[in-house]
Amino acid sequence: MYRIRAHYLPVENAFLNYDHYFSVHVPLAVRQMNGAVKVHKVDIEKGAECLFETHELQPLLVLSIYVESTADVEDFKRFVQSDKATPLLEDVPRYTNCRIVWTASELAEN
Repeated sequence: MYRIRAHYLPVENAFLNYDHYFSVHVPLAVRQMNGAVKVHKVDIEKGAECLFETHELQPLLVLSIYVESTADVEDFKRFVQSDKATPLLEDVPRYTNCRIVWTASELAEN
């Protein structure tokens, strides 16, 4: 299993409109990715607090997309670079000015 994550990192005067994100952007993403990326599961982390080093900035939001294989990760990368992702990219300024950093990792299970 692999996890693709979008980390919404705060910038000066950061804003993140959670209502727009949950009610408009996420449903749009689900529609646009349909048929392009085989998504196993999606979860969204909001309101993370640093437990020990409280001076460290935390992402305002983290989106996790779970896929089965490296091929699925590659499909996601192709999707983001395709015209199907254009409506999503155009929507970003409507809900945030955060710096979005994407990562992908393999999940180890024991």
